[in-house]
Amino acid sequence: MGHKNRALIIPVIIMLTAVLAGCKGNGPSQPDCDIHTGPCIKRSGIYSVMLNIRPRPVETMKELEFEVLIKDGSISADIIMIELTMPGMSMKENMIILKRTGIGRYSGHGIIVRCPSGKKTWQANILLPDEHNTAFIFNVQ
Repeated sequence: MGHKNRALIIPVIIMLTAVLAGCKGNGPSQPDCDIHTGPCIKRSGIYSVMLNIRPRPVETMKELEFEVLIKDGSISADIIMIELTMPGMSMKENMIILKRTGIGRYSGHGIIVRCPSGKKTWQANILLPDEHNTAFIFNVQ
C-alpha cells in the first residue's frame, strides 16, 4: 500500500473508532455521589438539594423512582425536571418530570438507558425554576 493510501485510511479509522465508541466523552467523569448507599446532598446557591434514586442498586434499563428534596429556600413550582446525561457526551434529551409531593419534595419515574460502550457514569442535572441548577455525577450498575 502506498503512502498516499495510508494517509487516507488512518484518519478514516480514527473517525470510525470515535463514532463506534458511542458513549465516550471527554468531560469530567469522576462521581461525586454514591447513589447506591443512599441520597446525595449538595448546596446550590441558597438551596440544599438532595437526590435519591430507588431501588438500589441503581441499574440501567429498569424503572427508577427519582426523588429531590430542596431545603433552605422557597420553591413553589408544581414540577421540576431532571436531565440525565453522560459527562462530556452529546446525547439525545432524557428528561424526567418530577411532581411536587410536599413542601420542597418532588418525585417521578424514569429509566437510565444502557450505554452501548458499557460506560456507567451518569449525571443528573436538577433543573430548578430560578436557575440554581445542581448536578450529581454517579455510577450505575
